Amino acid sequence: MNAEVKADLNTHKGTSVMARIMARSVVLMMVLLISGCSTFGFVFERLDWFTLWRLDNMFELSDEQEDQIRPDLIALQEWMREEGFVQTITKLEELLVIWESDEPELAYRHLMSSLTSLNDMYLDALKGGVVKFSLVLTEENAQHYRDYSDDQQKDWFDSARSKEARSDREIERLEDWFGHLNDEQVEMIERWASLTDNELQIRIDNHVSWREGYLQAALNRDANLIEAWLNDLSIFWTPEYALLKKHNAQQREVLLFKLFPSLSDKQKRHAREYVEDLIEKLSDVLPSEAA
Repeated sequence: MNAEVKADLNTHKGTSVMARIMARSVVLMMVLLISGCSTFGFVFERLDWFTLWRLDNMFELSDEQEDQIRPDLIALQEWMREEGFVQTITKLEELLVIWESDEPELAYRHLMSSLTSLNDMYLDALKGGVVKFSLVLTEENAQHYRDYSDDQQKDWFDSARSKEARSDREIERLEDWFGHLNDEQVEMIERWASLTDNELQIRIDNHVSWREGYLQAALNRDANLIEAWLNDLSIFWTPEYALLKKHNAQQREVLLFKLFPSLSDKQKRHAREYVEDLIEKLSDVLPSEAA
């Protein structure tokens, strides 16, 4: 199983599978879930409040804007409880079956396929709320988000600043899944870690590209373009970033397929327990008849 799921489910450090705006609510919640935070249920039950807090940090919303968004957040919370989490649990349970059959490469590919389908499902559920939210943004909101994202870039793209940062980030992700890595496994990751030419700038340029594409669509009240973006997040990507993303995904698969044979029974068990813990946390917030 792939530690990149941590980034794919929650991460705002690359092109998250969630839309970047209202989906920050899901990001905040999933960060707590994936990190094993004991307050996951607490946050989920207060998802509207935490989401508005995050969005206000990003856009400096007015009280009127918050009041317009809140009903959509409450509806999103209930959809996640009634449907989204149920389907997510199903995918995780399928993953466990494959993992327990000792077919890690197949498990990884199943995980990637599952992430794609779950991504589409969550984006579809977010679509109406994101469009409504976007169409009430002002130029002042847009400038606040530009300033916010400029301030966050150092953290978002830290792993693209050096090979050492890349390997440190990958080791951290993999140890979340597999527990402590031995010296040989760490060396394998350090040898693997590399950066393509100008990778940091490619990521920064891509961030600015999608940010400005989205903000202009919002300020122009172009609901059709915002919906098109939510159907295909890549429409605002730069060509250089699209190539980089594909390259990095291929390289990560190469690393993982080399790493899998070296996993100990303890590390494999850690991965299984990690997924079981995710399932348990999601199950705890389901309606009682679905749990």
